[in-house]
Amino acid sequence: MKRLCSFAAWAAIGLAASATAATISLGGTSTSNTTLQNGDVATGTLQRAQRQITIADGATVTLRDVTIDCATTDTKWAGITCLGDATIVLEGDNTVKGVAANYPGIYVPSGKTLTIRGEGTLNASSGGGYGAGIGSKAEESCGNIVIEGGDISATGGGKGPGIGCGWGGTCGAVTIGEGIVRVVATCATGLLTPIGVTMEGSCGTITVPDGMYDKTIDNGGESGTTRTIYPQPDYKAWVTANGVAGGMGGKDANGLSNLFRYVFGVPEGDFEKPLIDIAIEGDQVVVTTPEVANTKGVEVSIKESGDLAGTEEVVNHTLEEAAAGMTKSDGSRFYRLSVEMAE
Repeated sequence: MKRLCSFAAWAAIGLAASATAATISLGGTSTSNTTLQNGDVATGTLQRAQRQITIADGATVTLRDVTIDCATTDTKWAGITCLGDATIVLEGDNTVKGVAANYPGIYVPSGKTLTIRGEGTLNASSGGGYGAGIGSKAEESCGNIVIEGGDISATGGGKGPGIGCGWGGTCGAVTIGEGIVRVVATCATGLLTPIGVTMEGSCGTITVPDGMYDKTIDNGGESGTTRTIYPQPDYKAWVTANGVAGGMGGKDANGLSNLFRYVFGVPEGDFEKPLIDIAIEGDQVVVTTPEVANTKGVEVSIKESGDLAGTEEVVNHTLEEAAAGMTKSDGSRFYRLSVEMAE
């Protein structure tokens, strides 16, 4: 009997707890602050910047087609503020922006952990200034950030990272899981750390699973520096998913094989020629290519040779070496983009 009574009491408590979960609309004209509790589902567009949105310590909440983008100088907080450990489940398309300058889209307190999962999208950005997209504001530390799922785009302010702590702070660990669709983190022009800390601070370990596409690109101009991470399919999985016919040797109208399509993420249509661009800069030869999308199981390089057939005095260069500049040799030299299955 004692066991039966114990089980009944536990079941009743569980039912009572789940009954408190609610669907919270962020629309309307209310200026009352809202703390999302465990099990709550937030939806709609925040209409009032004076209404602060927080997540209770230890809560797991769902964002379902949420938009928080109402900047103001009257309030000083993030788009969403985690009050402790929190888990956000993404459904649909969600946009969260810091309400005030220097504040992050989503604030993660120091010593705590935010976990993001689900199949939806999240576009998180700072309200401007030195804040992060996900993490902390300027001169403030943030906790750990774990991204297990979703399609995430995080953009920092003028001196803030996409994911991590704002200028001058300390960031916990950042962990990217294998279940993500994609993570794109962007910091401002002239900064080099889209994930972590941009200036005058420190960051914990940044972990990305082996086999992920993981590349940081300085976009130049006002577009900043972007780090893109996503799971790479192997060639067979990519062919199946995209319905590409003809095997590895199948070629488009320009004679480029399906293996090239895989590497550059072009499942259909013809590549535009030329596929590589060659420039002479002083005593350097600079070769640039389209952005690589998939490299799992393949080797991509620039082959330099002394003859058109590519058999004499062959030197292999990585794409990074070729883009940075290769010392120009005497005599005629030929450069070709090579894509081969790895041994």
